[in-house]
Amino acid sequence: MSNEEIKELCLRLIKAETEDAVIEIIKQAGYWDKPECWRYYGDKENNYSAAGNQADEAEAALVEKITNARGAILMNECAVRGIDPKSETAPKGVNEAVAEFFEENPKGELAGQIKEWSKEKRREIAKNISVYITGHKPAKDLFPCINIADKGEGQTPLRLPHTILSLGDKEGKSIKREIPFVHGKWNMGGTAALIYCGRQNLQFVVSKRNPKLIKDVDRKGIDGNWGFTVVRREDPVGNETSSTYKYLAPVEAEEAHGKGDVLNFSSDTLPIFAKYNEPYSVEAEWGTLIKLYEYETRYKQNVQGSGGLLRPLDLLAPDLGLPFRLHECRYEGTPGSFEHQVNGLRVRLHDDRGNSLEPGYPTPHTPVIDGETFFFSVYAFKDDKAKTYRDSEKGVIFTLNGQSQGWLDDRIFTRNKVGLGFLKNSLLVIVNCSGLTYRAQERLFVNDRVHLRKGPFRDKIEDEIIDHLANHQGLSDLQEERKRKLKAEKLDDSKPLESVLQNVFKHSSALSKIFLKGQRLSNAFKSERVKGDEKEYKGKQYPTYFKFKKLEYGKVLEREAYHETRARIGFETDADNDYLIRRTNPGSYKLFLKDEEGNSSEAKQKGFDYGLSLLNGIATLNVDINSKIAVGDRIRFMLEVTDPMRIANPPFQNEFILIIQHKPEKEKGKKSPRSKPPTTIPGKDRDQTAGVKFPEIYQVHEKDWDKYDFNKYSALKGIKSKAKGEESDEVEFTFYVNMDNIYLQHEIKDNINEKKTLDAYFEFGMALLGISIIYDDQQNRDENRYDGIEDRIAEFSRAMGPMIIPLIKEFGDLDLKSEELEQLRN
Repeated sequence: MSNEEIKELCLRLIKAETEDAVIEIIKQAGYWDKPECWRYYGDKENNYSAAGNQADEAEAALVEKITNARGAILMNECAVRGIDPKSETAPKGVNEAVAEFFEENPKGELAGQIKEWSKEKRREIAKNISVYITGHKPAKDLFPCINIADKGEGQTPLRLPHTILSLGDKEGKSIKREIPFVHGKWNMGGTAALIYCGRQNLQFVVSKRNPKLIKDVDRKGIDGNWGFTVVRREDPVGNETSSTYKYLAPVEAEEAHGKGDVLNFSSDTLPIFAKYNEPYSVEAEWGTLIKLYEYETRYKQNVQGSGGLLRPLDLLAPDLGLPFRLHECRYEGTPGSFEHQVNGLRVRLHDDRGNSLEPGYPTPHTPVIDGETFFFSVYAFKDDKAKTYRDSEKGVIFTLNGQSQGWLDDRIFTRNKVGLGFLKNSLLVIVNCSGLTYRAQERLFVNDRVHLRKGPFRDKIEDEIIDHLANHQGLSDLQEERKRKLKAEKLDDSKPLESVLQNVFKHSSALSKIFLKGQRLSNAFKSERVKGDEKEYKGKQYPTYFKFKKLEYGKVLEREAYHETRARIGFETDADNDYLIRRTNPGSYKLFLKDEEGNSSEAKQKGFDYGLSLLNGIATLNVDINSKIAVGDRIRFMLEVTDPMRIANPPFQNEFILIIQHKPEKEKGKKSPRSKPPTTIPGKDRDQTAGVKFPEIYQVHEKDWDKYDFNKYSALKGIKSKAKGEESDEVEFTFYVNMDNIYLQHEIKDNINEKKTLDAYFEFGMALLGISIIYDDQQNRDENRYDGIEDRIAEFSRAMGPMIIPLIKEFGDLDLKSEELEQLRN
């Protein structure tokens, strides 16, 4: 074929929107049925085990492509400046690279943070990466094509097999492992998306090297050409047990079957970028386009809608480092409305913080676990604002170089030890793991960048998250404020229901024994006026003090600590909440262990896990007193806090001594000796069954379904939270009853004059069902009591939705005679 014919073939493949069209184009070119023209992906015959065992979410695999595009942009900027990306002079991370390559003052206080860029600058830089959706509009079993174009370094035709189409170097190692500002550590980006590309897993690749980076002309004189190929999956044949991936490489394939080169052609430019809703409309002098044919994403609606890709991409790449443009090219209309700026979740939250986040959030926490430093950010959203930023599957996101590596669902917020059920739908925790060593990354992350690896290391991290949330005073206060607000609005509404249920209890000996704590709860929360009088905390970028609470500088704090628990030490400071986790000139801290001679060594080297968190002028250090420490030991610590601006001043240093004691009997979980039978007089010796504490019950109507994750079939939602002023293991419940449940409404439609009665049947019946589930947990689950109970309440009540009114109404009206009872028995 001539140069123009090869270019035309490339353009036809770029613009093809279905697998069938691609296959027909390649057949017409005479390549589809010629095995010698297809080369093993990565030059490895058994490549499906590596390529097919990766991301189990199409969206996570797509983010890999976008992350690789970011890496190509940064690699291009690095190469243009003549910097060896593996050298000591190369940037040490994504933000440092962004600052050095795209900012006038790369050493400034806010360097490398795109949240500080103007909208104009973000928009201009984002033009270097274009993600656009083409092909099928949303329909059952039909999926769109997704195109990812970047103006990065690009690859020559002869280098494509060793870069984009590789599975690592000759030993299978990542070719980016030694480059700290790119993300391809596990060689996943090239192949993770293949499994989601239609039936044949077809993927198109075209690339051209930046002419400025071509130093020597290759032996074939084609380094300045565009090279392109199509990847496909081939079914196993004969004794083969798995599929294999191959790509089109017909050049000189006659001489070396299955070892040919990719097709290439000469052209000054190629239309690989989109503009507005017009695909393939912007020419590029070099760069890369990857097209995923009929990509099986769950989010195939218009990109900016609730079922579109905009929000998932934000969530899976919360710290992009570089923005990109997202185009919806399947619809007609006002062009500008189909092009969207994607900056990453953190930037969006920063821009929207006044409208979306509670004041003072996010809050930081920087624990050291097994000698590794983590950076936690806790986001608390205003009521009903979180749904556009996160989903229930991703309550805690673990990130590396700005990309999600795995997550925990939001049920962690309702764990008994955490007890933040009222805030479950309003919290997001981002755990930045960019400071971890490679070995720690391997211990924590599965290579698919979706799952966390199970084991002691993950357990310790999860325990740290739980402990931090459980002892986060700001979250505790926010939950009580939400409760107080709800009670103030709804307190009177629950009186009739409570009165009826208490009357039911009186007439049932079984229920009266269960609900010993069925008394009405008083409104014990502080008033709106007092809450409103609290002043918003204004910290300093660089603190002027950091000291023990109520203790002068130079004084050594002594206090008792319990064996195998966490000791918590309080400090006061005037530091900003983000002092320890901000991107530029952050503060840092170290905990030292001092021996009797006064010699110091880092506590993490001695096996201590610890963490320091800041909230509104209060810093809390927690130190894990591990089993290696003996009861009676006196351990001397010194906390050192500093930042880059304290060049002329020494670090803040505070020494404290922990005197290790046995845990109190109550904390050990030992059962008390059997005491005398209980009386009716309350007292500390009373061991009578406490029963179920009466929940507060509120009605929900259709206009508020989204707020409570209801639909027409939902019946009852139970929220578990810590009981204020109670022991740490005491919980209380709040119920929400869906008064627009479809089955209830059908009953009312058939008996409109009985609406009030039917409403009452449904509300009272659902309340009793929910309470019975709680009581069952209390009596029959010795361990993990109440864990997952919210789901059980929702599922069982939904199942009982069609039955609850007939059960109450019809069976309550039965007047069975003795002969009828006899018939039932038979």
